[in-house]
Amino acid sequence: MINQLITLVVLFITFSSFGQIDSAFVEHLSREQLKIEHWTYLNSFETKNDSTNYYISKYHLQYGEDSSFLSSLSRSQSLILSDRLVVDYANHYFLPKDNSFSDQWFNTIQAKPNTTTGISFIYYSAYNSNEVDINLIPENLKRDFLRLQRADRKSPLLAATFSTIVPGTGKLYIGSARSFLITFVSLSILGLQTWESYSRLGVKHPLTIINGGLFSLYYVTNIFGSYRETKTKKINRRKQYLIDASNHYHTTSTTRLY
Repeated sequence: MINQLITLVVLFITFSSFGQIDSAFVEHLSREQLKIEHWTYLNSFETKNDSTNYYISKYHLQYGEDSSFLSSLSRSQSLILSDRLVVDYANHYFLPKDNSFSDQWFNTIQAKPNTTTGISFIYYSAYNSNEVDINLIPENLKRDFLRLQRADRKSPLLAATFSTIVPGTGKLYIGSARSFLITFVSLSILGLQTWESYSRLGVKHPLTIINGGLFSLYYVTNIFGSYRETKTKKINRRKQYLIDASNHYHTTSTTRLY
C-alpha cells in the first residue's frame, strides 16, 4: 500500500511538471477508482484548458456528481459531446433518473422527435409520447410505451370533472375500476345514511351533521383524488418506461468512460 502511494506521488509530480494532462495516468486513476488521487491530480494544473475541463467533467460523471458534471460541461461541451463513449455513458446514467439533471443533459444533446433512435430519443419519447411514431420504439419497449401513451392522453381536470358529476367515475376514466367501485359504493352508502338521518332526525341532529360531514369530506377527497391519481399514473408510467428502457440498453451495449 505504501509503495503504491509513493509510486502515485512520483507519477503525480512527474506528470504535473509537464503542465499537460497524461491521459494514460488519468485512465489508471479512473479504473482503479482512486477518487482522491484522481481529483488531486486534475486540480494540480493552475491553468484549466479545454482538455483539463474535459477530464474534470468525466471525473464528476464517473462519481455521480450530477450538478458538478453539468456545471463543468459548459466549459468542455465540444469535447464531451464529440466523445461517443462519454455521451453513451451519460445517456445510460441519466436515462432512469427522470429528474431536472436528466432534463438538462438531454436538452444539451438536443434529441429531436422522429429523427433519431437510441437513448436520447427514448428520453424524448417519454415526455412527448403522443408526438412519437411507435415504430421507432424498440419492440420490447412498445408495451410500456403504449401504456405511457394512454396515461398521457388522460386529463387530470377531466378526471376531476367526471368525479364531480358521478363520484368515482374519474378513477374509472383512468382505468382504475376497483377504485371506482369502492368510491362509488362508499359514497352511495354515506349519502343514503345522510338522507335517512336527515329525513328522520332533522338537519340539526348530531348524527345528520356527522354523516353529512363525512359525505362532504369523502366527496371532495374523491374529486381531488381523481385529479392526483391521473397525474401520478402519468409519472409512474413514465418512470417504468425509462427503467425498462435503461435495462434494455444496458443489455444491448457496453458503457465505459475510458
